Amino acid sequence: MWMINRMVEEGASVIIAAPFEGLSPVDTHLVKYVNYSMDRKSISLFDNLKTVLTYVKLLKLKKFDMVICYTAKPALFFPLLLSLSKVEVFSIFTGLGSGFLKAENSILVRRISQFLLMFSKSVVVLNSDDKAFLINKVGIRASKVFVLPGEGIDINHYRYSQPVKKNELHFLFIGRLIKDKGVNELLCASKKIHDMGGKKFILTIVGDIDSGNPSSVPPSKILEFSNTDYIRYIPETSSIERYIEQSDVLILPSYREGLSRAALEACSIGRACIVSKTPGLIELVDNSYNGLVVRPRSVESLASAMMDILSRDYREIVLMGKRSRAKLKNKYDLDSVYESFKLIIKDNDI
Repeated sequence: MWMINRMVEEGASVIIAAPFEGLSPVDTHLVKYVNYSMDRKSISLFDNLKTVLTYVKLLKLKKFDMVICYTAKPALFFPLLLSLSKVEVFSIFTGLGSGFLKAENSILVRRISQFLLMFSKSVVVLNSDDKAFLINKVGIRASKVFVLPGEGIDINHYRYSQPVKKNELHFLFIGRLIKDKGVNELLCASKKIHDMGGKKFILTIVGDIDSGNPSSVPPSKILEFSNTDYIRYIPETSSIERYIEQSDVLILPSYREGLSRAALEACSIGRACIVSKTPGLIELVDNSYNGLVVRPRSVESLASAMMDILSRDYREIVLMGKRSRAKLKNKYDLDSVYESFKLIIKDNDI
């Protein structure tokens, strides 16, 4: 929403079309809201045709000068619908996701994606690996694929907060509870360390179980582990900052990210991070500088990193957190990201 506010401040008139899920935003003379339903998990042809028809109705609202298609389904389908108009269409992928990555083994999916994205003026991703994937695997022309350094983080809102040393070290995981986030490996690594004894720790897991997602971790497994004395489970919450401030180290062993929002927030607040060596995470964490980088899908590597952190002097963990915040300035803060975004819009040859 901050990017919309910046556009309005510069005189743009904006229509926001999205599933508002019970919210009722108020229209103004410069910002209007259109609510529509979309099942982001569905791969059903019928469901996706309904989504496309919704887009067609949106086009009747008014003539647009520019359309920014945000997240996978709008980014893929909307450019084709606008292909006969003179409007400029920008497709922004916050992450390619497991579905897109399976395209590597499907010529048909690659060709369909290539066809749909040819109608976008520019295709924007949040890390260089996703850019390389779209160019080398999907076949998008290199000159129209750009990397935006994340969605931007308000470092004045997510202010530095020095962690307070406690009787046990507090690890924190934030994210949807699906296999692609490395949740199974995290649970197993935590149990392994706990069973070995040694320095005490608490792992707080904050996130939605995401029922209906084929990659979802069974609720019974989460409940089983949360009944222990070393794991706490918190359902999805809007007070993420509070849990980051109460933690010492963020852990995100994802298989892939666009550019992790949770990691951005943790870095801004000043926390050391343990992340997997995957796109969308390694951009934010340098091994042994502001955290540790582990092999993805590896219980052993993750457990080793957690034990490494547990063995360190607490002052070193605090220093890592300060370095995390320093990495964000002049690249991932709101002003820097918005300037990068404007360059992409203004010039296709930067």
